[in-house]
Amino acid sequence: MPPPIPHTFYRKKATILEGLSVPDSEYSDKSPKGSVDERIRELIDEINAYDGFVTTSSCAGRIAVFQEGNGQGSDSRNEEDAVGSSGVPGGKGGGKFLFVSHEPVYVAGDGASQQLPRILGLDEEPGACGAKGSESWAPGQRFVRFAFEPMILHIMTASLHHAKPLLSAAINSGFRESGVQSLKNLDDPNACPMVAIRTAGLGLEAIIAFVAENSNNGPYQFWQLVTKEYYTMLLKIANERFEANQLRIENTTRSGRVLKQGANGSEIKV
Repeated sequence: MPPPIPHTFYRKKATILEGLSVPDSEYSDKSPKGSVDERIRELIDEINAYDGFVTTSSCAGRIAVFQEGNGQGSDSRNEEDAVGSSGVPGGKGGGKFLFVSHEPVYVAGDGASQQLPRILGLDEEPGACGAKGSESWAPGQRFVRFAFEPMILHIMTASLHHAKPLLSAAINSGFRESGVQSLKNLDDPNACPMVAIRTAGLGLEAIIAFVAENSNNGPYQFWQLVTKEYYTMLLKIANERFEANQLRIENTTRSGRVLKQGANGSEIKV
């Protein structure tokens, strides 16, 4: 039998679900999208339907272009991390997203590769490419990074008894870097272990440009370090990984249904 669920957990879950129940147009969090991703909605609803579990933050996966900060101010990348994203390594503060999509990005038609820098948030012809651009880079200049980041989901659980099968379901579904957090106060009956479902295996990151500062305090430029054909290749790989990520989400949704056994008071098994 699972241990009794603390009343404090029920209160926390009710507060979280109240926020999730509002229409997407009214719901907001710290991510650029500001709402629950459609690709992960079924999994979230499935988990939240069971006693002892509640999702606290999520990102179904995304393609992103991130400009590193200059070390000053708040870092929007870190704010996104707080709601479940793995984040794009590299900014120290004041960075910003130039492009974010929680769906695959397909660009068709003649001259599609020519459109990609503009679509991804870079100027049409911001600077030199290839060797000439790389020779202009100097240490300390900020990079622009392209990334695909797979799903990450945080679930607060009522006890380790609840957390263990959820963790097993996630790992068996391909999210092999999943783990349990918030284990410092397990002697506290009100402690709520947090399961983080994630994988690094599908991640993709590449430096595609750097920020060329203007010595006269004028507008800066993006100096592209790769060709438009390289953008096309990156986007193709990211789209393929988006679909692989979706298969793992669906596998986790099916595996997670074993949690219902625990919700009914029997032993939770995977």
